[in-house]
Parts: sequence; structure tokens; C-alpha cells
Amino acid sequence: MARRTLNPSSGPLYTARSRRHGRGVFAGRRFRPGEVLECCPILRISARDRARLERTGLRAYVYQRARGAGAIALGFGSLYNHSAQPNAEYELMPEEDTLLIRALRTIVPGEEITICYTDESELWFEPRGDANGSSANGKAPRRQRRRGPERGDVRAQTRR
Repeated sequence: MARRTLNPSSGPLYTARSRRHGRGVFAGRRFRPGEVLECCPILRISARDRARLERTGLRAYVYQRARGAGAIALGFGSLYNHSAQPNAEYELMPEEDTLLIRALRTIVPGEEITICYTDESELWFEPRGDANGSSANGKAPRRQRRRGPERGDVRAQTRR
């Protein structure tokens, strides 16, 4: 199992090393389909500031917005890894500057929580972790339809 950076008993979500890429977000408890996992405030970033961030280690955590602008999701929002078979979805609520993360299926304690950044044909990196069809806890995920952005223009552009 992944080495935890936060004790899962301290909350429903925690971060740990991921076999997909670097750090990921994991469930500290069971979540039901449709349950909200996290409501993340987002910080809007101008195109000028985003260009500056692209030259730093923060580039992997900035979501692209329209006209070159960007956003950083607070909480665990910028740490969710991509999967073509995600167990969660996101919804941008631009009026509230919020990113909502919701379970698509039952998520068990210790399982990595993933979202689909975009249609696979538009990915800018080679995805890892879905080839064998297993989730981070080694159990096969249930078949489900792919979910991508439902509203808004936020999409991770440099995350891997």
C-alpha cells in the first residue's frame, strides 16, 4: 500500500505516492456513487502569471483556462491523477470559483481517486496505471463510461 503523508484517520482524503505519477489523492474511508469527495476553491491566474508559473515546479499543478489564463485548485484539487477509467469526476463551478469532485462509483479506503482530464485523443502525456485495468489498491475497476469536463473551460494542461 502507498506510504501516507497524512494519517487517513484525520480525514476522508489523504495524499500518498502514486504508481500513476508522483503524488496522488487516496480515500481514507468508503465513498458512495454521487457522493461529493471535495469542494475545492480555485485561484484564477492571469495568462501572464501562468506563463511565469510554467517555468517553475508549480507548472504540473496549474489548470489551463481560456485565453492562456490558468487556475490552481486548492485543497487536494490539483493533485488528482488522470485515468481513462476514473472513479471520480469533476465539475467546475466558475460563478463560485470552485471545483467539485464527486464519486462515480464506490471508492474503498486506500484506493487512489482519479479523474479524466480530457478525451484520450487530447492528452499531452502517456497515461500510466490503466493498462492492466487495476486501481491503486489492486482491485479491478467496474466498467463505466468515460467522463470528461462537464462545464467550464478548466483542464489540466501540464499535469502528468
